Amino acid sequence: MVWGAVIFFRYRTMTEAEVNKAKKEWEGFKASLPRGVKIVAEYDHAHGTDWNGFLLVEARTMDNFQEFWEKFRDITRWYVDRAQAIIGVKR
Repeated sequence: MVWGAVIFFRYRTMTEAEVNKAKKEWEGFKASLPRGVKIVAEYDHAHGTDWNGFLLVEARTMDNFQEFWEKFRDITRWYVDRAQAIIGVKR
């Protein structure tokens, strides 16, 4: 069984320096994902919505996803104004 999540996000307004800092932190975060978690895809736009983009994430267990989610929210809290996850199970 694999847990899958579509994570929608909306950025807050940032300066160019903040955008660069956020990009650097994001790349570091991706390089140190929790064991059992994979970011399948990153999308910069979510056309037809007010979201700036979304991620597709897979995790081996809900515990793996929870560990990912906590770290994701901690690292992005200062520049992601809002995030929402839709979670499902692939059997």
